Amino acid sequence: MKILLAVPACDRENLGVLGLARLLKGHGYSVGFSLFHEREMGRLIAGEHYDILAYYTLSVHARYLLSLNRSLKARFPHLLSFFGGPHPTFF
Repeated sequence: MKILLAVPACDRENLGVLGLARLLKGHGYSVGFSLFHEREMGRLIAGEHYDILAYYTLSVHARYLLSLNRSLKARFPHLLSFFGGPHPTFF
């Protein structure tokens, strides 16, 4: 199973997302990373045939990511989406 982790552009590593990626790889999953750009994500999903898309969601990105996810799901209906991070945790 292939999992794409979508993360915001940032000037430092997100240790939580990196730890999750390490855990998933340790259990045999193929893991990739993408920034929040629809064109890049669409290209990766189509080319690498990802099964799961997992977003690291800050409150400032929540509405945009919901819209982005709707657009990607329209193109890739097989894709299973998850939202994690501070926004889903607290709200």
